[in-house]
Amino acid sequence: MQQPFSTGSHAPDQIVTAIGLGVKDLVCGMTVDPHTAKHFHIHNGRTYYFCSAKCLEKFAANPRQYLTPELRSAEPVPEGTI
Repeated sequence: MQQPFSTGSHAPDQIVTAIGLGVKDLVCGMTVDPHTAKHFHIHNGRTYYFCSAKCLEKFAANPRQYLTPELRSAEPVPEGTI
């Protein structure tokens, strides 16, 4: 099955880079090759690519959290971290 790939269908954080044809996984921040990515999700007509099924599940459960920067929650920091 061919994956839906088009440089015009990405959110600003998922624009194909000039070096290496990668897009950013909006959940973890990893760079993902959209041509070989096994995990992707179409939301509001746009295709988003993910490094793993876990990142895809998190995004699919609440896309707004990852698409609206002010709603992104900071990762918990262990007590005593400087």
